[in-house]
Amino acid sequence: MKKVIYSSLALLAGVLMVASCKKNEIKYGDFDLVGANQALFKVNFLSQYKTNPSVVFSIDGKRVNNPITARTPFPGGGLNTGGGSTANYMVFNSGTYNFSVIIPSKLTNEDSLVLYKTSISLEGGKYQTLHITDTAITNGQDNTFSTMVTDDLNRPDTSTVRYRFVNLMPNSPALNLYYDSTLVAENVAYKETKIFTKPASLVAAKAGWWVRATGVTTGAALVTYTTEAGVISSQANQRVFTLFTSGYLGLASPDTRRPYLSFVFNL
Repeated sequence: MKKVIYSSLALLAGVLMVASCKKNEIKYGDFDLVGANQALFKVNFLSQYKTNPSVVFSIDGKRVNNPITARTPFPGGGLNTGGGSTANYMVFNSGTYNFSVIIPSKLTNEDSLVLYKTSISLEGGKYQTLHITDTAITNGQDNTFSTMVTDDLNRPDTSTVRYRFVNLMPNSPALNLYYDSTLVAENVAYKETKIFTKPASLVAAKAGWWVRATGVTTGAALVTYTTEAGVISSQANQRVFTLFTSGYLGLASPDTRRPYLSFVFNL
């Protein structure tokens, strides 16, 4: 599987998709084909607003995406998310940039409301993901939190899958993550992360991913991901995923701010 890489051209011309001809193909984890001074970057936008507005990302004043809604990794996609089915990253020269999340005015190129802004540091030769979420049910720029994570894209050993579990559910207790009945990540507080590996294997439809509060072993799970196709996809051999919680406990469908358990494709 090959990854389509995006290039910023130092942000002078916005984000440009590099054609997938053979000379521009980037193999997973091959940093030397990118360049020691180039950084690979994606955004996992999880700030949950009741109206679920479409947003764009601006880097040093240049928009880098078409409008997307919350729980949509960009570029690329994941499971139980918006976006596509690829593990794409953007490519930038290493350095420090101004990053903003903006609600654009309808049918214009103008900015309507800046939801969040921060400074990001992109490191050469590394894959990095900026995860963005809210710190409280009350919305607003002051309540938004982001964390930059360096993704390990070294291919796992054969017949294994590597996961990073990130708790990005603002009103959650510390969480335990289970695959079927097996505890795979324990006591992960809000904003914290745990890395684990597990064997890759096709599974029965009854198996799935479950999240419970640390110390709670019975009763309904706080959030689950149990669709058969998705559970099988999340265990593809030698893949790398970020598995994350988002939303708010206590909210239910059709509220788009309800809890989710989802995956980002990293490799």
